[in-house]
Amino acid sequence: MCVFHFLVPYPVNQPQYFNVTSTSVSLNWSAPNESQTFYTYRVQTNVTSSSSIVNNIIVTNQSATIGNLIPGQTYTFLIYTRAADNVTESDPVSLTTCTVPGQAVNVTVNNYQSANSLVVNWTAPIGIVSFYNVTITGDVNRTLQNNSTQVTFTNLLPGRNYSVTVQTISGSCNSPITTATTEATYPTPPGNITFITILTNTTTLSWVEPVNMAGVTKSYNITYYWNASSPIIVTSNSLNANLTSLKSGSNYTITVVTVGVRGYLSTPVSRSVFTRKFLPSVRMLTLPMCTL
Repeated sequence: MCVFHFLVPYPVNQPQYFNVTSTSVSLNWSAPNESQTFYTYRVQTNVTSSSSIVNNIIVTNQSATIGNLIPGQTYTFLIYTRAADNVTESDPVSLTTCTVPGQAVNVTVNNYQSANSLVVNWTAPIGIVSFYNVTITGDVNRTLQNNSTQVTFTNLLPGRNYSVTVQTISGSCNSPITTATTEATYPTPPGNITFITILTNTTTLSWVEPVNMAGVTKSYNITYYWNASSPIIVTSNSLNANLTSLKSGSNYTITVVTVGVRGYLSTPVSRSVFTRKFLPSVRMLTLPMCTL
């Protein structure tokens, strides 16, 4: 009876991974020293953090694709050279990498009518997530790291458009960046209203520029009325307005609001004014002279 003893083969050379996706990793390697045509290879997949085995395959070529993996998980791949008896194996050569994390989905940005903050929400992807990088760009640029699915950007400038992206980070792997979602902060209200002239049927007023909105494209809606059921609205692109066709001797309530990007309106600023009363001119009557 003949007994065959197989020598332990050499390990593979130059292992590398490529084409890493969220659920699969492709591996290849070079043949071991003194390679034989009857060699096969066993590829064992472990979860790195726990060393638990999740996959074990035998291949005849010098490559393998491991599928059905979890997005964002870190795996260690052990490659063994196997002799013809399918039992005798080389020492393993290992590679460690993480799969691509899933992307954040349903990203929304809300201002809740705030002039200086935006709230970002999203839905967590399937798989493993270490944290998220949430980036805002515009007149303020900032990136926040967060472990939950909500982040609030504060100390923003009013009446501006901002773009927000979310990227999932897991270990050393990053997801693709989500498409930017845009939203704007609300404008700040005008400053104090001053009446420059007050006449019988016209008045000219001005106001102080809204806080932190110098140089920003904006306009103003001026609403005025002496009868609340019949308001009149005019628009101004400057810090003043001339109101005409007023009734003399009447009390007018005048409200000014800032109109920012996306048509968002600030809180109103109001003042009241009385127009001057109309005084009819008095003409002197000339009486005929009497002769005595």
